[in-house]
Amino acid sequence: CSSAVKADRGTVMIVTIIPNTGRGATAFENRIAPEFHLDFQDTDELYDFLLDNVVITEDKTKGHFIVPAEFIIDDYIYARRKDTGEIRYLANGEPAIRRCAENVRMVTMLPADYDDGMTIEEALERFAGLSFIIVTSHNHLHDGKTPKFHILFEIKEAVTPKQLQSRKEALYKFLGPTDKTTLYLSRGFYTPTLSSTNRNNFYMDIVEGKPLDVLSFDKIVPVPYVPSDENLSDADMQEIKGMLQQSSVPSYERWWQMVQAMKSCGYSEYDVLDVSANN
Repeated sequence: CSSAVKADRGTVMIVTIIPNTGRGATAFENRIAPEFHLDFQDTDELYDFLLDNVVITEDKTKGHFIVPAEFIIDDYIYARRKDTGEIRYLANGEPAIRRCAENVRMVTMLPADYDDGMTIEEALERFAGLSFIIVTSHNHLHDGKTPKFHILFEIKEAVTPKQLQSRKEALYKFLGPTDKTTLYLSRGFYTPTLSSTNRNNFYMDIVEGKPLDVLSFDKIVPVPYVPSDENLSDADMQEIKGMLQQSSVPSYERWWQMVQAMKSCGYSEYDVLDVSANN
């Protein structure tokens, strides 16, 4: 691990950290509480937090779960049990905030997830001059050849979901061969976990530079999707979802068309993420 070089930018950013309470962050990763919002003065302070919370484990879910966004804490969509639809409640009796795009108030950093297609060395060269944190995924180079890592870019100012979504096409071109779900508004990932059998491949560093100006990227207003007038039963939707999970989408453009079609038929963000896992 590299040590952070301190720099005072005079900014505050809110990042959502869903804590691992011993039962694994996966048990809580779709439920947000207001106290999960943590204030960081800059990327250096966030880097120190991540460094202090590196876990040596064979199970990446032993880490905490980080979402580089701030969620709505008033008049929000409730988190519910997937099997029964019952509302999930926090310890104080308030309904939990659902981790979904509709509940995101502001995006506070720009994430990027690489599961092949770019090496760490290529990323450092590609994004030289910018401020970001880079950290390997739990399975980085586990097969001896496939690089897997995350990047969190410091951004010039927090942006609204609409501001980010209207610039997705330009941002994906800037990021290069990143995961197609990288810019999903409520997407998160585990804080660094270090495998005892793969510890020599662990890498984490902070790169000093300028914050990324998201609003400087070209804005493209997406064509709004038209809700489908098809009445699909739950069984039909599950069958279609299963078929999509077995399919392969050749390009980002085709993937985006698939996402819009799923949204028009009433699929949730989690359904889209499930289908996108193999694409």
